[in-house]
Amino acid sequence: MVTMSNLCLKYVEVSFYQISRSLGIPMIPLINYLLFGETTTLRTVLSCITVVIGYIAGVDGEVNFSLRGTLFGLGASAVGTFYTIYLKRYLSNVVDNSWLLTFYTNFNSCVILPFLCLLTGEIPVLWNHRTELTAHYFTWICVSGIIGLFVGITTYLQIQYTSSLSHNISGVMKNCIQTFMGAYVYGTHITAKGLFGILLVVGGSFSYAMERIQSNKNAESEQDKTLLLEKKQEESAIVEGEGNFHVALSNQQYGFGGHNHLYGKEELAQFNCSHKVNSLWFGSKERGDVNTLDGYEKNMNASFNHVTYFLKLIPVEEVPLHGSSRLRYEYSVTEYRQLVEGPGLFGRTSPGVYFKYQITPIRMRKEEYRTGLLQFYTTLCSIVGGVITMSGIVQSLLTHTVMPSKLD
Repeated sequence: MVTMSNLCLKYVEVSFYQISRSLGIPMIPLINYLLFGETTTLRTVLSCITVVIGYIAGVDGEVNFSLRGTLFGLGASAVGTFYTIYLKRYLSNVVDNSWLLTFYTNFNSCVILPFLCLLTGEIPVLWNHRTELTAHYFTWICVSGIIGLFVGITTYLQIQYTSSLSHNISGVMKNCIQTFMGAYVYGTHITAKGLFGILLVVGGSFSYAMERIQSNKNAESEQDKTLLLEKKQEESAIVEGEGNFHVALSNQQYGFGGHNHLYGKEELAQFNCSHKVNSLWFGSKERGDVNTLDGYEKNMNASFNHVTYFLKLIPVEEVPLHGSSRLRYEYSVTEYRQLVEGPGLFGRTSPGVYFKYQITPIRMRKEEYRTGLLQFYTTLCSIVGGVITMSGIVQSLLTHTVMPSKLD
């Protein structure tokens, strides 16, 4: 795929390169249908038709048309399509680590490309041009290789830390900018038909990307619904812990399998349930912990009130960077307030402050960790690669705009 892409770029203009590689988009649903019987949506089919029409218009409108470059572009599209399909279907089940996959890809390229150079007769070409293999040449070759590595790393980081939407849209915009900037920098003449083909290819690619994103969102939504249903079924099978404690303003009488709160009607006016919760926690407590009801104060205007706090507890295991782990409970609070009427006897509501808690079966884990050296290195590489790429673009623009104007 890499070899055919480079050979395609060797024989065609940069502005035509995107068109020659564009047939990879309609090849993906076609090969999926022929090999795996997967159907696609009408919008995807229309997007692929738009790309094909743009491809035909671009080929017909190309000034410096090269059949060899076009065939290499078709070959790169076909190989890239099979690579994408089989990578998604099979290799992800074997290697789920993107960094290891990148290493395998680069290692295979290092092993295969020397044999391809030998078979295609590139070694005599290098020998005949050995005088041009200067330190300046190898410096730029190494710089281009490093930039290519940074681009690959940035792509994996973008997929990992953002979303497929960002990756697809940035890919389409990259192709669009590459096409028009290549034509501007190298002074390539683009005919009206060629420009129309480029616009059709870019528009069809963007429409295809948006349709695939929407399809992936729908599939992820269905998967999330299935997982949520399974999770609810698992939670329903788990018995949740619950309990209560309270401060009641009344006399207690034990009996009938429990205790009752007794008070007379004339005592209602004497009860006021204004209160302040200095601190309320479950599990272990350490300095610096903040709980929902800490410092909460409730002032009652009426004298006969019944206040209930419904607490939803979530077990949280905290694992610090240094030291031993501990288990504490975080909780959410729902407050319920009710006026008390009539004497409290045999189940009637009595004035007081009640706390009813329920422990959920879900358990959270908070763990402190340091960023690994590899992740720090890859982040640094992506930043440096972006700076180098933007510097090259700015330098090219200045070279082809500012410098000619000064010479004039």
